[in-house]
Formats: sequence, structure tokens, C-alpha cells
Amino acid sequence: MSGNYFILLGLSPEIDDWSLIEPAIKDSQRRWAMQKNQGTPADQRKAGKNLKLIPDMRIKLQDPEERKIQAKEARQQLKSQKNEQLAQLDELIGMIQGAAIEPEGVKILAKQVSGLTEADIKARLKVKGVTLGNSADAEEKTSKTRPKLDRTIAKSISDKLYHLGLNNLYEFLALGTRSSPKVLYSTADEIYKELHRKGVIDPDSTTRKELAGHSKAVFKDKLEKERYDNTCAVEAMEGMKGHLEITGRDSILNQNEMDKLIQEARKKGVEKGLALEYIRDYAKKRKWVIQKDSQPTRTELKQCGFCDAFARKAKDTRCHDCGQELIQACPRCETPTPTQDECCGA
Repeated sequence: MSGNYFILLGLSPEIDDWSLIEPAIKDSQRRWAMQKNQGTPADQRKAGKNLKLIPDMRIKLQDPEERKIQAKEARQQLKSQKNEQLAQLDELIGMIQGAAIEPEGVKILAKQVSGLTEADIKARLKVKGVTLGNSADAEEKTSKTRPKLDRTIAKSISDKLYHLGLNNLYEFLALGTRSSPKVLYSTADEIYKELHRKGVIDPDSTTRKELAGHSKAVFKDKLEKERYDNTCAVEAMEGMKGHLEITGRDSILNQNEMDKLIQEARKKGVEKGLALEYIRDYAKKRKWVIQKDSQPTRTELKQCGFCDAFARKAKDTRCHDCGQELIQACPRCETPTPTQDECCGA
């Protein structure tokens, strides 16, 4: 295993912010401590070795110049590793007979070459002139794999939120889900700096500081925010398994049942498309039938973009909770736009 600290922590070498690195060190230290006590003999040895590196890791990654050296080494190692993976993939691609490969073949390649995603493999196949046979049909039947947070990081965030009695990072930052990554990051940075300035070390303050660090990592850009939102959506849908089981007890999901499930998911903050994907995947695993006309109704209840409350009736024009109009003119082009939308469609 590489002795590079960025690689050991599973961090991108592009991260150059100690407030983002420190929580990753703490999470890794807890994980390694658990492996040292409960893991296999090999895991115990590896974890023990990594734990001894923690003091030096903190010193070097906290120092800007040492951090740059570690980051440069990580980039070189990752590049070398990627080249080795691609070379292995090219060997396997050379074994393909003909100029096409079926989607199942792509999955087999992904299993054989660890470290490369199916997207990486498809891109390489395209470079090598190999097309995807029957890919259109397969993609219609399979939901898109949306990017999500690493499981270890997601669990760490969830555990810390539970400690403070909070549901998500938006609630921690006291901001809405439609807030921009820039605003979310700035707010998290202010919280982190304030806690650091006070120097308090009680359990709640320590947890808040670590959550602020996680928030800065999660909301550093639009893609990372999307990963977090997708993770939250899956967690919310996992909590709806009871709804799904009672609704699909006859092994059929009809129009009305799909509408109710989608509405319930939206109340939990899950975007319609994500909810529909999860329900379809769940139904497929349970071998349930979704009637062909079972699409979400077009007359869905509107959601207020200011307070997230749902309208009581489809014809409502104002939010019953905060009083704001549910459809307002775009400040730039004056196009009528539902406040639940992130931006004007024009």
C-alpha cells in the first residue's frame, strides 16, 4: 500500500485546506482503531501501521509546503496506477471478438479491473473502436447510477448529525436545500473558523466543528453537493420500505399507488426523478409489476420554494404556510416560474 498520506486517507490531492483534511484524519483514525481491535489479522497489522503514522500525518498535512509535496506525490502515484489499470483493460479489450460488446460484458470488465468505473470502461471501449451492443434497450430498463458520497464519509456525517439531533447538513447550516454551493461553503467556513477561534473542546462543539469540515467538503462545488443530495435521497427512500411493501403487497403498483408513493417521497425532500428511479429498482428486485400508465400525475401539488411546504390543493396559488406566491415572475425575463424550481426555465 502507498505511504502517501492523501492516498491513505482517500483524499483528492487537489484538496489544499486543513479544515477539510483534519476531519478525514479523525475518521480514518477511528476506522483504523476499530480494525486493529476487530479486523482480520492482516487488517489489524495494516491498521496498526497506519495508526503510528497519525502524528507525522498531522504535522506534514498541516504544513502548506509539506502538503504540496504529498499532493504532488499522490498525483504521480494515481496517474501511474491509472495507466496500469488502463493497460490491464486494454489487454482484456483485445480479447473481444468483433466490434461490439453487450452491457453485461462491460460489467464483467468492471469486475476484472478494480479501480475503474463502468463510465471509464465505456470511454476506453469507444477509444478502441468497440461499440456497445443493445445498450439503448438496456439503459431503458436500468436506472442511472447517480453519484453518491463514499459510504464511510456518509456514515460519519449521519452519526454526527444524530449526535446533535439534526436531520441533514442543511439543517446544521440553517440554510435551504436550494442554497448555492458558494453560500453553503461560506456558511460552513464561518462556523468552522468561529469554533476554532473559541477553542472549545466539549463533545457538542467538537462534533459541530467536524460537521463544519464535512460541510465544506460536501458543498465545495455543484458536483459534491449533488453527491450529498443523492445520498440523502437514498437514505430517505430507504426509510420508505414500509410504504413500498404495503403498497406492493399484491405485487402490482398502479397509477394511484405510484402517485401516492411519489408524493410521500417529495414530502421527505426527495426529487421526483430520484424517487421514481428508486421505486422502479425496488419493484424490479421484488418482481412487482408497474402498470404502463403508472406515471406521476401532471397535477402534482406545488412546493413552496421559500419554506418547502406543499400546497394543500393543486389549484392553490399561495403557500398556506408563509404566504408567498407559488409561481413568481423571473426577476430577469419575467417568465412565470414555480418557486420550487431552482432557476427560470428560460
